[in-house]
Amino acid sequence: MDDLATIGAEIKDFTQKAHTTLETQNARLLSIEQKLTAPGGSMGEGGEDLGATVITSAEFKAFTNTNRKSSGPIPVGSFHKSNLINATGLNQPLVQAYRMPGIVAPGQQQLTLRNLLPSTPIASNMVEFTKETSSTNAAAMQTAESVAKAESALGIRSRVHAQLFTRADVGALDSGLSSVAR
Repeated sequence: MDDLATIGAEIKDFTQKAHTTLETQNARLLSIEQKLTAPGGSMGEGGEDLGATVITSAEFKAFTNTNRKSSGPIPVGSFHKSNLINATGLNQPLVQAYRMPGIVAPGQQQLTLRNLLPSTPIASNMVEFTKETSSTNAAAMQTAESVAKAESALGIRSRVHAQLFTRADVGALDSGLSSVAR
């Protein structure tokens, strides 16, 4: 009987220690999960968050110590570690180029002054389009067997890039030129 009482006491002691260890680990895990899911999720290594910056500011402390209705401006500074700088010219990694649909064919448009100044609504300052560079119309009947066929060909250059600029009002330009032409 003494052996059973000793074994029972050891088992009780072991389960109490295991329970205490599990509670400690659960508390640590909960703390880590809360830090990771908090806004910023930096585990406290990236400096103060916005709430801590506001609460520790002198303006907020003066607001809470007085009976004012407004705290006034509270400077929080910048949370960015470095400035975001974009390249200039045609190679801008932060600007998505607008891809014009279709192919611009040369010499097949009725030319008016407005057509000489193309206009397409876009949402970027970079445009990427496909351009026809040459056209060979050499199609003909095949005259005999084992003779190379005559064929037509189009030269197309894909991914032509252009950087956009702002132009003057075309409507005013058209009306001004048409009044001169009369």
